[in-house]
Amino acid sequence: LTDRMTFLQRVKNVLIYVASTTVGQLVVERGYDDIAKRTIGANYTTFAALARTDVWLYQSDVMFDFPRPMMPNMVSIAGHGADHVKPLGQELEKFVQSSGDAGVVLVTF
Repeated sequence: LTDRMTFLQRVKNVLIYVASTTVGQLVVERGYDDIAKRTIGANYTTFAALARTDVWLYQSDVMFDFPRPMMPNMVSIAGHGADHVKPLGQELEKFVQSSGDAGVVLVTF
């Protein structure tokens, strides 16, 4: 792979981007918007949720990816992948069980 493209490759890239974005907005977003309006509220849309996102985590490895500009709220989590499940430690299990219906969010790196 390379990050160098000819003019025709760039034109093709732009056309595919425009087509996929349009299809995404017309087909996918409308379906999710309907679900969000039914479950969260009438004024809630997928675009509104994306606009209010504080942090974007994305899996990308700087060793194998081409350089690209990133916004300050984007965090690369290179090498993130699923591993074999291990039981929680005794203290952490006690904390999780004490949360009740509220639950907890566990993020490990």
